[in-house]
Amino acid sequence: MEESKSYSDYINKKYGTDRSPLIHKWRSLENNRMFHKRETFATANKDM
Repeated sequence: MEESKSYSDYINKKYGTDRSPLIHKWRSLENNRMFHKRETFATANKDM
């Protein structure tokens, strides 16, 4: 029980009080992917 308590403290510290770290992680991954996609398009257009 002690371990899970400290784990939830860690999650709260890392992600705030929102209890969905996986959604946070997925969202940031999705944002990174879209950002990289945009960057790639911008670079490709510049090369053309």
